[in-house]
Amino acid sequence: MPNLKKVNIINFGRYEYRNFNEGDNTTSQPRFRDRVSLEIPLAKGDKRWAPKTYYAAADVEPFWRLDDKFMEKVRLRGTLGYIVRKRLAVEFIYHAEWAGSKGEPKKFVGNIWRVSIKFLFPRGKGIFPRIDIDD
Repeated sequence: MPNLKKVNIINFGRYEYRNFNEGDNTTSQPRFRDRVSLEIPLAKGDKRWAPKTYYAAADVEPFWRLDDKFMEKVRLRGTLGYIVRKRLAVEFIYHAEWAGSKGEPKKFVGNIWRVSIKFLFPRGKGIFPRIDIDD
């Protein structure tokens, strides 16, 4: 999404078909996850998204169980990232997670802490070319 502040808005939806085997019993769970994220550069002007700068991200991701038609869990995530080089970034990520059965309120079930190394690829080039509205 083009904007002057170079803020990235991302929607990452995906379908999962989970299969569980417990002895002779096999069950499955289809679910849909939809992560909506906002990435904000912490540098000003032309330094935004440049090497040796920081950025922050926040997102929410509900997990929808399609077989029983309810929201199984939700994750809230916060990220602090550092762009090491043009194509390399390191992130410190915190997730808080709430879950519950169908018809019950969601309860806090835990924290997830991650350190992530990201390889950055140019956006709008290669397999998925950029499409300008004026074209």
